Amino acid sequence: MARYRADALVMPLAEFGAVARETGWDPAALAARFEVALPAVFRRIATLPEREMAGVRAGIVICDGAGAVTFCKPLDGFAPPRHGAGCPLWPLYQALGRPMAPLRAVLLPAGRVQQRLLAYAVSEAHQAEGFGSALVHESSMLLLSGGPSAVGADPPQSVGMTCRICPRADCPARRE
Repeated sequence: MARYRADALVMPLAEFGAVARETGWDPAALAARFEVALPAVFRRIATLPEREMAGVRAGIVICDGAGAVTFCKPLDGFAPPRHGAGCPLWPLYQALGRPMAPLRAVLLPAGRVQQRLLAYAVSEAHQAEGFGSALVHESSMLLLSGGPSAVGADPPQSVGMTCRICPRADCPARRE
């Protein structure tokens, strides 16, 4: 709740919603406009009230450096597993190997309903206790559906929810 409140204070609802619609939900443009980091923009978009979304649906997945999901707002058709690991092909996990390098991908989740999702991911490291302390990594992935940018020109990347139930038997990252 403290994080949500901090995000809302620097990105007020009415102004943020208007700028988000104006920029086509571009997280980089929003981060520049409000002078905040990308993960804050991801969280703010994902927690906007439906009336502010103008037909866009948003979800978010946040994990720690070990890949454990620490926060999730699922998106219809894309619900990470409650227990166990998600698909290793998600940009969320790819970003852990590329700290501070934003990723963008069009995802085609395996399942009954074929829907294209636009995913943005970035990983950050925080040094909580000052010099010499351990770095704490966190990766965030914003998922958008139904917006103007969700139909990007990028070829879609097939992903699953978790290896245990994924129908993609030939996946190079499959572990079960």
